[in-house]
Amino acid sequence: MNSIEIVHVIQHLCGGGASRSLLATAKYISKLGQFSHRIISLLPPDPQAVELAKQVGIKDIISGDRTAILDALSSADLVKVHFWNNPELYDFLRSDLPPMRLLFWFHVSGDRPPQIIPKEAIDFCDFALASSPYTYQLPVFQNLPETVRVEKTGMVYDSTDFDRLAGFNPQPHDTFNVGYIGMVSFEKMHPNYISMSAKIEIPTVRFIVCGNGIQQYLQQQAEKLGVASRFEFRGYVENIRSVLEILDIFGYPLCEDNYSTAELVLQEALFAGIPPVIFAYGGAQCSVIDNYTGFVVRSELEYKQAIEFLYHHPAERERLARNAREYARQIFGAENAAKKLEKIYQKLLNAPKQSRHWGIPRGSSLLEQPLSLNDVSGGLHQYAGSRYLIEALGETAPQFLTSINSDNLEELFESDRQIAESSDLLSSIGSGGILHYRNYYDKDAFLRFWSALVLQQRGRSDRAIAEFSEAIALGFTHWRVHWYLAQLAAKTNDFSLARQALQKVSETVPDFNPARELLSRLQENTQVSPSSSASVSTQISRPNQIAQSIANLPNNRYQLAQQWLSLPGDRLENAYQGELGKLQRSLLQNGIQYQPIAESEYSFVERLRNQITPGFTHPKAIQSLLAFMLYQRADRLASGWYEGAPIPKWLFQDFLNYLIAAPEVFLDLGETENYSHYWQDLVNYLHDKILSNPEISIWQEVAQLFAQKANFVPAYFTRENLRSLYSQRADILVFNLQNKGHQLDYEFPSRPDRQRLRLGIIKEHFQPQTETYLALPIFEDLDREEFEVILYAFHISGDPLERYSQQHCDRLVKLPQELQKQVQTIRTDDLDFVWFASNLTAINKPIVQLALHRLARVQVTSLASPTTTGMTSIDYYIAGHLSAPSPTFRQQYCEQLVTLEGSGLCFSFPLPATSPTVRPTRQSLGITDEDIVFISGANFYKIIPELRETWAKILADVPHSKLILYPFNPNWEPSYPAQPFVKDLYQVLARYGVDRDRLIFLKTLPTIADIQTSLSVADIYLDSYPYSGATSLLDPFQLALPVVAMDGETLRGKQAAALLRELGMNEFIATNESEYIELAIRLANRRELRQQYRDRIWEKMQATPPFFDRKNFGQKVGQLLHELWQKQFAGVNDSTSTVGVGQTQAVTTDANEVPTQKFLNRLLGCANLYYIDPSDRNIVAELREIRRQMAEFWLNTPADLIEGFYKGNVGQGYKTLLESEFKHEQLTPEESEFCDRLLQVVQQGFNTPNALNYLLALKLYREVNLSEWSRGSQLPQWLF
Repeated sequence: MNSIEIVHVIQHLCGGGASRSLLATAKYISKLGQFSHRIISLLPPDPQAVELAKQVGIKDIISGDRTAILDALSSADLVKVHFWNNPELYDFLRSDLPPMRLLFWFHVSGDRPPQIIPKEAIDFCDFALASSPYTYQLPVFQNLPETVRVEKTGMVYDSTDFDRLAGFNPQPHDTFNVGYIGMVSFEKMHPNYISMSAKIEIPTVRFIVCGNGIQQYLQQQAEKLGVASRFEFRGYVENIRSVLEILDIFGYPLCEDNYSTAELVLQEALFAGIPPVIFAYGGAQCSVIDNYTGFVVRSELEYKQAIEFLYHHPAERERLARNAREYARQIFGAENAAKKLEKIYQKLLNAPKQSRHWGIPRGSSLLEQPLSLNDVSGGLHQYAGSRYLIEALGETAPQFLTSINSDNLEELFESDRQIAESSDLLSSIGSGGILHYRNYYDKDAFLRFWSALVLQQRGRSDRAIAEFSEAIALGFTHWRVHWYLAQLAAKTNDFSLARQALQKVSETVPDFNPARELLSRLQENTQVSPSSSASVSTQISRPNQIAQSIANLPNNRYQLAQQWLSLPGDRLENAYQGELGKLQRSLLQNGIQYQPIAESEYSFVERLRNQITPGFTHPKAIQSLLAFMLYQRADRLASGWYEGAPIPKWLFQDFLNYLIAAPEVFLDLGETENYSHYWQDLVNYLHDKILSNPEISIWQEVAQLFAQKANFVPAYFTRENLRSLYSQRADILVFNLQNKGHQLDYEFPSRPDRQRLRLGIIKEHFQPQTETYLALPIFEDLDREEFEVILYAFHISGDPLERYSQQHCDRLVKLPQELQKQVQTIRTDDLDFVWFASNLTAINKPIVQLALHRLARVQVTSLASPTTTGMTSIDYYIAGHLSAPSPTFRQQYCEQLVTLEGSGLCFSFPLPATSPTVRPTRQSLGITDEDIVFISGANFYKIIPELRETWAKILADVPHSKLILYPFNPNWEPSYPAQPFVKDLYQVLARYGVDRDRLIFLKTLPTIADIQTSLSVADIYLDSYPYSGATSLLDPFQLALPVVAMDGETLRGKQAAALLRELGMNEFIATNESEYIELAIRLANRRELRQQYRDRIWEKMQATPPFFDRKNFGQKVGQLLHELWQKQFAGVNDSTSTVGVGQTQAVTTDANEVPTQKFLNRLLGCANLYYIDPSDRNIVAELREIRRQMAEFWLNTPADLIEGFYKGNVGQGYKTLLESEFKHEQLTPEESEFCDRLLQVVQQGFNTPNALNYLLALKLYREVNLSEWSRGSQLPQWLF
């Protein structure tokens, strides 16, 4: 029988992961049938890789011979391309190729430029394989039509040959060894690998680094930090078994923009039982199950803590090791992968060979294709390389296309800045980056130009000058290349080249002032004597008189701005410390930036903006900055303008204040999003500088000021994922505290043998306030036989609500004023849980500093914080499945996100309502009975420009309508900058033809009774978006007002929708602006519809909706805390068994009847495999057997042991099976019969003996509504 020939195409056959995966899977596939293999290596193969290929039976390796390559492709039964972005492979794919059957295996994660998986690649091949679940979940796969995705895509892990570890035998060693094996380059590994490893506090730790690259540079870093003795750099090691045998932990911190997929060395470490600690970056994170086979961390501090934890807890290390070994054998390895690949090969072999051309879908002609990049950019051959790089990057890096095609100078400069700041990976010389393409297409002027930008940014001035010069020689025609060359030449003191380049600039753009000024400075350097420079100074005239004039006329800031511009640099300090500086600070404090800019000053402000650029190259950049500060905020300047700014010491503090100052009000459309981008970029910049320069006093001062003044509230009002932003915030706050000597970490002593879980709840106070009403249901109905509750407050006043709170806890503790004493007070109480019930995400209040400490064994927060806290000290964020549906929302949280059933919101108002202090009527407000009244209590800050526009559109479409606003909630701020806000809202109404008298503002309403009295005059309540209301909706609900709300993509945007769904009023939820407006208009125009809705709301409110059912909420909280305790500490301390938590350690049933850990591991592995490939009938059959065994286990479990098993490891495995995709698999006839028998027992009611056993078994086979089945019966609460 003739063998089936597989030809593999790879850019470079070497010792890397893709090559090893190719060889390993080829070895095992050959064992499954008559398969033979040949390899085409587009670059000359490494001799060592050739030898490895021979060992697996592959002797034919082709490289460089085009004729031989085409012959191999023509004769192949199947061609398999091992794909990642590189110019050699793309050049091959664009060439004329013979008809073939073509399979692509993508060996990159696919979402980080330059390693992007383009849709063209999936279109080009017959079958596309991702090499990790992370990659398969990318839109390029998941957005395909379902039939296409099922028929021509799949996932098979990149796989190693575990035979490589045959004979593995851990060796004794005296040190605690943390190993890294892989590419030693910041294109792959974490840029702070040395510094964060050096912070690990383990006396005998040793870091063993294997791999080639920048190990010499890393060695120098270690020497500078004085820790060189802790690091051992071994270079490339082929026999990794010998390394793994002496490792205790596999420390594998990759950089954020790595393109890892399944990471073979990670699989090998797992197989060897070496627990890995990795970052949650790239595809590698999918290879490790957090806290089961290793640790997945999200910050440098977590990395340190994880390794130290595993050092101090060898039993935990062994637990992870056991799980890792078992999991690796089930999921990974070339033998497992080969079985899946063989099925795909057989499928493809049944199809005919086809011709194909890159970029042209099969079945269509070239004439049918849309315009391509070649068409847009002229199709010149010498620019092919830059075009191909752009195509390879897709939509992930638009700056390159802008750099080629834009006519807008500002866009060009911005795109060049972004290119210059490309990541190490995007700029790489060997990983598909700019320099890689530049070397392959060395006659491409744009690639030379971009390479120069990258090299200049990295301080390689000589090489950058050469690249700029070569770009010009190759035909780069835009004058800015001469401008960049001139600046670089001047910087390196090559004045002759600088003047030549500036002459070219002036010939093209004679009015480009920066070039003229630089030329002037160069001439002064060579021709002007120092004494003559005094002639250019301008004297200040009558500063006190001018100051008085401007103070009297705040809008005439132009005079002060001109004063700053007229001053020479050597007189700025005295002026700033004198009268002009006092006036500047006074105007800024009084909101001068929010005064309208006169039309005549637009061009003046724009000139100032253009003179403030990164590096402050303009000679009067400081003067321009002082002038610009009077007109607009820092976020209105070009992106990154502050980077490298040479700010004088006398201005530094005010400069930082200007950078950090939060907007008082947003006035323009798009301003919230633009500010969010500015703020994220600024925090990222400060984070990088502070943590990279921990010993430098100036950055310590920056961290201190940031901690004092940074206000994160404006970030709430976007739809963006804020996880990275808050993680960096937390890192800076942690740095600031640690720099002051605070000990944030704490190791608790052995837990005493106490019967109750001890819960501490920390709030600023327990007086009447939204957060208090939200906090009360957490503890007021907890089972006090199971929980001891201690309340901690910064302020105690004796308020009636505070006294009520005290009556429902064991103790109310007033915290001391000093932070260290606060920490000591709480730690002395030896808490099991601490719950932070105040907002931790706005400003750095004392409670935020407390939350950065380890105060309890388990630390949680909840919806009082509208976003993730970013803090590694907070273990869990508790939300509701309606407000933060998992798993889609998990990526927004640094904490582990856990959800309660419903919205996760519950409010308690235990004290009698007060009488209203205001009694507005329609008549007193000038409203007729025929008018439709919209009303909103959305907070001032939530009413962003886009929402104002929406409301104006509604008023314009409902002529006889008015809008009442009461936005000045004292819970947020004691006072608000109302004037510019009101003025802008009037202007928005005017644009839509709406008279301002249709808008009514109510002053601050001090009590709930006042709010409800005001609501009584209204017809419809309008909620805010994208930050929706929560507490503010309770009042319209109680008045039975119809509500118009919008669903969101974040928890803060989903609160209102969650409450409405819980109330059963889904009709009030819009998904976009059009639906929001249409709903408001429909309610306004149909009085009878409004009344129907009011009746429904009233009826549902009388039935006590879940968000007011504090007793039920308290039970859910208690159950959740027990589950979290079990999850965190199961088996760690026997004293927990008295709490009613799952007691898997105390089970006395025959061990043969209890699912073993091996069984549970197999359950998890099969569920994962089914998710990856539900068509695998072998996995389906095994899952059917696992499900039957699990059902039989429940049927035979004694009643008194069910709860313990359910809350323990068995229950976790059971829930995994319930939540897996396998539940949708159609039942076999035997299973249907078995299910019917179970159902017959359950239908008899839960007073029937063993009914609970039958219910648990039944849930494995069909959906069960517990509320429906429990009517008239008492199901245990832990089951819900």
